[in-house]
Amino acid sequence: MKASNYGVLALIAAVLLLPGCGGKGWKETGSQGAFHFVVVDEDSLQLMQAAAEEICARRRICSVIFWAERAKAATRLPMTDARIAAQIGRYDLNKNTGRDSWMFRCADRPGPNCY
Repeated sequence: MKASNYGVLALIAAVLLLPGCGGKGWKETGSQGAFHFVVVDEDSLQLMQAAAEEICARRRICSVIFWAERAKAATRLPMTDARIAAQIGRYDLNKNTGRDSWMFRCADRPGPNCY
């Protein structure tokens, strides 16, 4: 491989590793206070957990709300009824009270933690 190709490969790798860029499988579309709005590339619990872990890592109170479609995702509060209906999941963390919980749309993941 030519030396100039190494520079191109390094640039591509750097772009993919930037926060909010490709490679993660999720992107934060906005935030307001403790609320963070995230689109995942696929309806995957693993992607949602990775996003919540990264976003909430240094916060005492944190809520992450997830969507599968960018066009339906919120960027700020208040949310429209359509944006609320399009949510696929939510993570809430409050280190002051011990709350650490997940909720999912019942149509996608029926069970005790659904709405």
